[in-house]
Amino acid sequence: MVINAAIDRLWGAGDIDAVFGHHDRTVVPWPTAPRKKHDPRVDPDLVHRVLAGPPTLADIDPRDLYASQPWVVRQHVAYYLTGRWERTGTTSADVWSAFNRYPVVHIDAQGRHILFGGHHRSMAALLEGRPLRARVRRLSPDQPLAVLPHLLVGSTTPFLALHTADHRTAAAAVSAGSTVLVPTVTTARRVLRALELAPALVADRLRHIAPSPKVAA
Repeated sequence: MVINAAIDRLWGAGDIDAVFGHHDRTVVPWPTAPRKKHDPRVDPDLVHRVLAGPPTLADIDPRDLYASQPWVVRQHVAYYLTGRWERTGTTSADVWSAFNRYPVVHIDAQGRHILFGGHHRSMAALLEGRPLRARVRRLSPDQPLAVLPHLLVGSTTPFLALHTADHRTAAAAVSAGSTVLVPTVTTARRVLRALELAPALVADRLRHIAPSPKVAA
């Protein structure tokens, strides 16, 4: 685990002022992601590998990250402390961007967690002393499909989750901050509607997932 004094001080602090004080932006506490001289800080080929296929999520310890950008901005971290992203998938910026939909983490050959995107969500997770739910490379067709950070489609999940086919029960659980696994994309669509997402947002959340052969549509 990558631990330094700044990360240790912020872990579970709960107060955004612990990060920013009276400033609108600040330097991230994580070490900088390693790279070779003259290489881009974010390797587009590695990003493509993570983004290939439907979204697959993992819970990452936000203390165990390497950053690819030097700054975070107060208003975006504050947004991610509200829980709205987890409930609706709506980001604080670039709301239609596939890259920005989830934090993007590449796990390199040395096991380091390289943060390609999602530094503000990572800072929010650090402040709240909880895991960061991030997108990682899809390694198995059996992994659940991510519709929202807390709404998954499939038959099994590594997360502690409520398994239900009832869309109203699922929507209530997602609204309460719980992770839910539903069996089909059709059920997921009903959950999104029960969450009162606008039709354009429902379509957007679903267009990035492609059911695997083991997941009914």
